[in-house]
Amino acid sequence: MPKLLKNYHHYIKATALFLAFTAGSAVFADETTTVNESLNQWHQEAGQYLTEIGNSIDGFLGDEELITSKNGTRLNVYLPTRWYENGDVNSGLNFRLKLDLPRTQNRWNLMISSFADSLAEPDGTSSLSSEAEGNDNLENLTNDTTFSAGYWLRKTANELSQLQFGLRFYDGIQPNPFMRWRRQVSENVHPTLQTSNRYNLVLDRERGLWGEAQKRFDFTVADKDLFRLQSGALYTVNDAQLQLSQVLAFYQRLNPTNLLTYYAQASVTLNDDFETVSELVAIGHNWRHRLSPKWLYLEVEPRYEWGSFGFESGLFSMLLKLEAQIYSH
Repeated sequence: MPKLLKNYHHYIKATALFLAFTAGSAVFADETTTVNESLNQWHQEAGQYLTEIGNSIDGFLGDEELITSKNGTRLNVYLPTRWYENGDVNSGLNFRLKLDLPRTQNRWNLMISSFADSLAEPDGTSSLSSEAEGNDNLENLTNDTTFSAGYWLRKTANELSQLQFGLRFYDGIQPNPFMRWRRQVSENVHPTLQTSNRYNLVLDRERGLWGEAQKRFDFTVADKDLFRLQSGALYTVNDAQLQLSQVLAFYQRLNPTNLLTYYAQASVTLNDDFETVSELVAIGHNWRHRLSPKWLYLEVEPRYEWGSFGFESGLFSMLLKLEAQIYSH
């Protein structure tokens, strides 16, 4: 416990430094206004360029005469760095480009992603705004790139069902074709309670056939905060392994620019003889702050985890992440 408290002192210091920087930046308001205007101008031009690309592909694949809604093409860029108390540093660059094709009657979309596992569902601990975009685990920093096309079988307010086909290059150059079916069904059980079921069935060359299921309970607190309880199971046929997971998370929205997330998660992987292959227990705290340009976000997250190496000693880490969301205004 003293070691854990000592590690959290690092987080307190980092948080204090960031608050001091944010407060001090107000002194230079005139200078930062010019910088923000330049950044917003660049953001608008980049968003328009992405929209033109999406419209060009959409016009080739879809019906030119079809009246379309606003193009939802967007590019998310992530610059995460995580420091570990043992001296390791994990950093890199991730991105996700999503091209909507409204001329196909909103049935198709294209995606290019650099996440190591672009097929898995979010783990339920990322910030609500990030998770709404379907972000995967940001710690998977590799040279993987995924190209995919998705076809919506059903897309309503309470139900999503999609077929996805694509090619993922893992370890830089190794091709891994895949086919994926996913479905999400939500239900408002009570004005303050929403439940959702998520299913994910994937066939790929690297892992073979595997399936995933998640059950979520989202409780609204004070009309602005949210408490989440999530249970999950993932089974890989080729490895004959079952992974069970549990997540508890509380999202506290302080104001329009700051969101706090407190979470605890646990998972265990079993083989076909129900013997433990690996296990993980983690607690963490994520602070997400929207910067002055409304399309830039900063996240700070201290995390403490215990794994198969033993529960007597854990590993503390600190994440600092910058996120840019590029889209057409």
